[in-house]
Amino acid sequence: MFRSHFVCGLTAVAMPILAATPVRAEFLAGDVLLNNFAGANIEQIAADGTLTQTFTGTGQFWVGASLTPEGNLVTVYRNIGSIVAGVNVLLPDGTEQTTFSFTNANPGDVAVFADGTIAVSAANYDRVDRYSPTGTPLGFIKTLGMDAPGGVAIGPDDTLWVANRSSFDLSHMAQDGTDLGGFPLPFSPGDVVVDPTDATLWVSDKDSGLLYHYSTAGVSLGSFPTGVSGDFQGLGIGSDGTLYVTGIGSSAILRYASDGTLLGSLPIDSPATPFRLTVVPVPEPAALVIAGIGLLGLAAVCRRASCRA
Repeated sequence: MFRSHFVCGLTAVAMPILAATPVRAEFLAGDVLLNNFAGANIEQIAADGTLTQTFTGTGQFWVGASLTPEGNLVTVYRNIGSIVAGVNVLLPDGTEQTTFSFTNANPGDVAVFADGTIAVSAANYDRVDRYSPTGTPLGFIKTLGMDAPGGVAIGPDDTLWVANRSSFDLSHMAQDGTDLGGFPLPFSPGDVVVDPTDATLWVSDKDSGLLYHYSTAGVSLGSFPTGVSGDFQGLGIGSDGTLYVTGIGSSAILRYASDGTLLGSLPIDSPATPFRLTVVPVPEPAALVIAGIGLLGLAAVCRRASCRA
C-alpha cells in the first residue's frame, strides 16, 4: 500500500549482476514485491510472472513490503523466540542500505509516509511505532480500542489506515496520531489498501478469503470471494485498481478486477510462504516533471501500498 512520490530505475546505465539469482536492479511499474514469511526474503515478480530478483537480509521472518519516497524497498523482520525485531531498507540492486532493530516481538506490517517516516504496526502493544529513515524512534500512535494491528496502508492524502485483527475494525490516523475516524468491520481484517482510482478501501477477511470494498466512511460497496484459503493477509493494488491477493500456503498471486473478475495469476517461487505484498505503481505526472524526463524515458516510479501473521 503506497503512494507514488519518487522516481526510480530511470538510468540506462547497465547494473552489475551481484548474485547468481536474477537481479534486474530496478523497480518497474506493475512489478509485485512479495514478502515470503518463512523464506526471509522478498521476491520481485514482473508483470509477466518472471522472477526478476530475490531480496535477502537481516532477520528470520519477514512480515511486510513497502517502498520509500526515494524508491528503496522496506521490510520488517522478526526473530524466533526473541523480542528483538527490526527494519531492513534495501536498494533496488539488493544491497542492504540500512538495518535497525527495536523491541517488538510481533510486528505486522510496514508503511512509509511522504517525508520518509517509517510506520510499523506492533500487534503485541496495540499501536503503530514510528521511526526515522535511519531508525531513530519517533514515538507511537494509536486509536482508542486498537487491538492487534496488522496490515497498514498510507493513502494519497498521506494518512494511515490500520487493520485491527482483534478489535475487528479499521483505524484512520494522521502521521501525528490525530484520530481521523475509522469504522467497525464484521470480520477480522488481514490487510487493507487504498484504491488509487477513487480513494476507497479494500480489506481482506483474514479467515474467509473474502475481499471487501468500503468507502472511507465505512459504507459497504460490496465483496467477492478470492479463492485464498487460510491466512489471507496478502493484498496489493495496482495504479489501475487491479487487485492482487495471496495468503500463507498459496502457490500463486491472483489478480482481480474491482468487480471480482479473475484476470490471471502470477507464480510464487519456493519457498512458497507468501505473507504480504505491494505493487509498484505507474508514475504520477508531478514526479515526471520533477525528474525532468519524458514518458518515453520512464523506467519506474514507486510508491507504498501496501501492502501486508
